Amino acid sequence: MIPQRQIHVPFLFLDRGRADRRLGRNVTRIPRRFKKSCGQKQTNLNIKCPKLDMGTMHPKPSIRKAKTSTQNQVQSVSKKVQAALEEKPFLLEALAQNYANISEVARQMQKQTGGTTVAVRAAIKRYTSGKIALQRAEEKKVLHLLHQSTLTLSTKVGMMVVERTPLTEQKAAQVLIKARAWAKGPSGMSLAVDEAHWEELNRLFSPTEIIAAYHDLVALTLVSPPGIVSSPGFVAILTSRLAREGVNLREFWSAYNDTVMLFDKEDALKAYRLLSDMT
Repeated sequence: MIPQRQIHVPFLFLDRGRADRRLGRNVTRIPRRFKKSCGQKQTNLNIKCPKLDMGTMHPKPSIRKAKTSTQNQVQSVSKKVQAALEEKPFLLEALAQNYANISEVARQMQKQTGGTTVAVRAAIKRYTSGKIALQRAEEKKVLHLLHQSTLTLSTKVGMMVVERTPLTEQKAAQVLIKARAWAKGPSGMSLAVDEAHWEELNRLFSPTEIIAAYHDLVALTLVSPPGIVSSPGFVAILTSRLAREGVNLREFWSAYNDTVMLFDKEDALKAYRLLSDMT
């Protein structure tokens, strides 16, 4: 009968003829260095070294705590960087267009986030890489729909803003069919009509009900494909282009795939050129 060969050594448990259940492997040969370390000859088959405390096979608690602390710190810096970029969308746009230097942005955000420049820069790259890719895909889709849109310009448009009450709503209902566009909020209503219907609109409301009145405006009407309704970023692309050129948007209405924008006369031509380049 062949005696059982068994050895207990640090970090290894060997038992000939069966798999090591702890380490999940089958070892049938005793390495020479383990036999020598136990002070036995290689021919001795009853080698018994002190059994191993399996707890020592796992990382030390201090190491695990250090790793956990580092991971929490990285997550904290990433969340702060994400919050800072979401508060300043123009900064994300500048990074997307390569107008801003990412290293300089990381240095500026270092005090705000409490991380190192390297950690902040890595967090910025992680966040912006996915965000910029998604933003560019959405922008490409919106621009494609805008190329299929039609843009018309109308002059001599007036807009009146009145208080919203049950009485003013009844009065406004009489001219809604003639209105170019209209909208109502919790405290007020705005109506845009051609100057030809201005006197009729002005007779309906008393001076105490009128909040503001504007004359000689220009209306730009954009009629887009129905897909524009489910495309995020449509309004942002329009307004950001206008804002970058210093164009003041007096009023904005949207109804399904129709978009009506009112401008002062001095801004209307610039707005028309910008929007016509997109359509």
